[in-house]
Amino acid sequence: SSSSSSSSSAGRRATLAVASTAAIIKYSEILSTTGVSSTKALAVLGVLALVQWAALDGTFSSLLLAIILAIGGPLAEIPFMAAGCWHYIDPDYWPLATVGLGPNTGTPWAGLSVITGPCYFAVTTDSIALGRWLATFPNSSKDPIDSE
Repeated sequence: SSSSSSSSSAGRRATLAVASTAAIIKYSEILSTTGVSSTKALAVLGVLALVQWAALDGTFSSLLLAIILAIGGPLAEIPFMAAGCWHYIDPDYWPLATVGLGPNTGTPWAGLSVITGPCYFAVTTDSIALGRWLATFPNSSKDPIDSE
């Protein structure tokens, strides 16, 4: 049937999206712990995230959402970093260093890493793929409360 074919295709895309995101995140760890410059790591991870998006989605709306979250996601981490929940191994303080919140300014909570953006981009792509796959299941759009 057409709907099972659609679900199967969406399921394959979702699986590939999650697996490729896991690989991108693991590669970001490797790049950050082996001394690769932030600029080079950003370029490599950015290309990988764009290839993932192009191969598994390709829609403008998903691209726009992924770009917004690639910028906003890392910035949303600041309160958690300020609370001491975690820190980056080798922060480069991007983009906050451009507004005077870089290293040696007494702002360790601003220690973001530029490579986090492509990871958020990739996670957005796989979240969209998972959502599209889940939407292929019968009754997936019904509110469980209304069905009682």
